[in-house]
Amino acid sequence: MGPMNWIAIGAAAWVGAGVWLGLNRGGGWGRWLGAVALMLVSAAMLGHALARIGPEVLALKPKLYFMQSGGLALAFVIPALLLV
Repeated sequence: MGPMNWIAIGAAAWVGAGVWLGLNRGGGWGRWLGAVALMLVSAAMLGHALARIGPEVLALKPKLYFMQSGGLALAFVIPALLLV
């Protein structure tokens, strides 16, 4: 298992929340915190999944990036964002 890049996970959560709230015309601090928390959990889940696969396997099979992120988005992130 490779290490998780926490700086990238935090940056992905912050940018994802900004894009989501920007598309939905912003919101108050509560909505920002909810979106950042949701994005942080989902980014950590994806970071953990990619770390478990390992950089060697990901280098050989780059389609796993799209399979992991797409599956996580369809099963967890999109339904949760519709509730925020």
